[in-house]
Amino acid sequence: MPFQLPTSQEVYERSLSNYESRLNQNSPLADKAFLRVLAAVDTGNYTELNRYAAFQIEQTLALTAKGTRLEDIGSNYGVTKTPAVPFQCTGRLRNDSGSPILVEGNTLLIGDSNGLRYVTDQDYTVPASGFIDAGITAQVAGTASTLPDTETLSIANPITGIQTVVSIVTVDQIGIDQESEESYRRRVLNEIRTTGGGGNGVDYRTWAEQTPGVERAFPYSSAPIYPLTTFVDGDCEDPTTAAWTPTNGALLSKVTTSPHGGVRALRVTRNGLNYPGAYQDCIETGKRYRLNGWARSDGNAYPIVLNYWDLPLWLGDLSTSWQAFDVVFEAVDDRLYFVGFTASDPDYVDFDDMIVIRELLPGDRTVYIECDSTIDPDGVPPSSLLDDARQYINYDPVTGKSRPPLGHTNENLEVLPIFRTVVFVEIRGLIVDPGVEAQVKSELDDAVDQYFRSVVPFVDGVDPVITRNDTITDINVSRVVQDILDPYGANASGIGIGIEPDVFLGSYMLSMGELIKLDPGGIIYVP
Repeated sequence: MPFQLPTSQEVYERSLSNYESRLNQNSPLADKAFLRVLAAVDTGNYTELNRYAAFQIEQTLALTAKGTRLEDIGSNYGVTKTPAVPFQCTGRLRNDSGSPILVEGNTLLIGDSNGLRYVTDQDYTVPASGFIDAGITAQVAGTASTLPDTETLSIANPITGIQTVVSIVTVDQIGIDQESEESYRRRVLNEIRTTGGGGNGVDYRTWAEQTPGVERAFPYSSAPIYPLTTFVDGDCEDPTTAAWTPTNGALLSKVTTSPHGGVRALRVTRNGLNYPGAYQDCIETGKRYRLNGWARSDGNAYPIVLNYWDLPLWLGDLSTSWQAFDVVFEAVDDRLYFVGFTASDPDYVDFDDMIVIRELLPGDRTVYIECDSTIDPDGVPPSSLLDDARQYINYDPVTGKSRPPLGHTNENLEVLPIFRTVVFVEIRGLIVDPGVEAQVKSELDDAVDQYFRSVVPFVDGVDPVITRNDTITDINVSRVVQDILDPYGANASGIGIGIEPDVFLGSYMLSMGELIKLDPGGIIYVP
């Protein structure tokens, strides 16, 4: 039962009743009656005491504590608030003179686009008529200090012979704000509600979420179960062949005659050299994959799938009908080749509907990372933050010691960005006063998108069942919509949700590493 503070009126009535009971007399109804005045004075005192007591009670619970009191609770469980991180980059110092020039450490630079202050990290001697790449760090931490690699800085106090404008060569560390209180609270609650140890999934989440800039982490004891995102145009529906690189002079094209699925297939045509092919750099040497798809011959060329030229994974026949291939292999090269074996021009082979999936091996782990919204509005982290998270997972940032147990190697660890699926929402038969219609629709977009962003994947063995919130339903979305409509006296006849326009679902459950958001175009309204 929730803790309820008595109202001021309730305190007043209790105080007056207590005085009347002790004195065995009733107080006159006049506002200036002594006992009534005394009860009113007590009301102010008791109300403040009640509020103070309630505040102190709240500060003892991680669910309601604030500020340093929450940090005190977190420290008892070994959870510290992630500090802000300054932007770091490598900048190019150029010397226009004929002799070497010393640029001292802590030389002040100003960001040309944001006006913030940056300093060099050490002394640099710039060679005569040459350049040197110097480490540069922002003096103020946070996302505001981040500069893209297309920006420049200027030396605040010009140095004779050194160009004032300094270009950024590489971004080494993006600026990150201090962890928000609610993000920190969630980590403290996770530590209280779950049990880590021995390198289990809870440990992996804790380690990853210690990384500055990481909002949430979703660890799984397996390889990713999705088709590889690095293997693109597997369904061959892109009208162009931009995803494919020709080899041995092959002519690549998309054909629409009897594809296996969809409306297109990839055609590889011989053009002067044998083994014409198409390939993609999409896999990693030493890892295990499953590849399946379809191929057909023109009657003269044999379709072949290879990972390495001397090691064919599959060899088809001369049938002009679609032939299925399904192979499991350990990669010995980073490329997948789709080839035709023929000695004559213009023989060809076709490929279509291909999928590549990582195969599960002992010790495989996958951690999906969501970054703070100040870094990316959708929480999709940059590659540099994924690298940082991998480092935090593998090594204790204080002691430098390895964290994972024996058998958990870096080679079997996938650190991947979360991805957001767009959900379409349709509201039917909206009836609302035209004077507030635009405002209502804006509030509906915000409320539904906020609800979608609150839904997260559930990780078995890591997340407490009581916190499970990985499914959206049309009923729940209806409640969110109605909460917005009610204050305006508006109503609607129904709603629909789906991940494709005009294809509606009763519910949708999130998968590994998947988050959702409302279609950027907003809610669709139909009569």
